[in-house]
Amino acid sequence: MARVIVDRVLARDKAAAAPAGATGLDPSLVAACSRVLANLQNTMGHDGCAALLERAIAQTLSAHPALKHVVRIGSQGIELGGAVESPDAREITAIQVAIEAVLASLVEILVRLIGEDMTIRLIGDERPSAPADENRAS
Repeated sequence: MARVIVDRVLARDKAAAAPAGATGLDPSLVAACSRVLANLQNTMGHDGCAALLERAIAQTLSAHPALKHVVRIGSQGIELGGAVESPDAREITAIQVAIEAVLASLVEILVRLIGEDMTIRLIGDERPSAPADENRAS
């Protein structure tokens, strides 16, 4: 369920994506992270958003060690650091997969806390999932 929501969020920003930035990361991923985290900050405040993001990173780090190269994920974008000064394509791919996993973990945490519908509204993806549409139509 969380992965479906994240895929929808990423697809929304894919259409408006610019060429890869200085980090080499997919601009739609950067835009999606920035948008989602800005929405969370606006709703929950800086500390609440930071706590959720830290929790999501902690849950994801062991399965995605590439996260150690990510200095910051926030409403202002994604900043890489550490040993990744000029990451190659394989490192960029691993970092992107790790960031997507963090977004999925963040969505899972929110769904457990406030439910799927509120999570979708909170992260700024107002389009409800297909099952919810079917239930509303009947």
